[in-house]
Amino acid sequence: FCLQAPSALAILPSIHRISAKEYSSYLENDQPHLLLDVREPHQYLISALPHSVNVPLSILKDKLHEIIASQKTQIIVVCRRGNDSQLAVELLRENGYMDSFDITGGLESWTQDVDPEFPIY
Repeated sequence: FCLQAPSALAILPSIHRISAKEYSSYLENDQPHLLLDVREPHQYLISALPHSVNVPLSILKDKLHEIIASQKTQIIVVCRRGNDSQLAVELLRENGYMDSFDITGGLESWTQDVDPEFPIY
């Protein structure tokens, strides 16, 4: 049983990606970061990780200056399956924010590897 879509993108090198388990250690260790959820608002309302900020990929480019200007810590990007988050990290890095990473497999990997009670859709 595989939760990840068969058409999963692989546009980022692995050094720019973290696993859901690695991200859970960020939370356990109170590591400073911004969790950026790039799903559309209707998806975000279904389920979201605590303390995440919702900026849909569709408007991320327009909001980029606000996000980057306010950040002095890592940006961790999440989406449903880990595809849009890679595109978001690519956009962040292209615009100079090199301390950004995506969660491989997105929220589906969070449910599979960290919290089986987290709702997926």
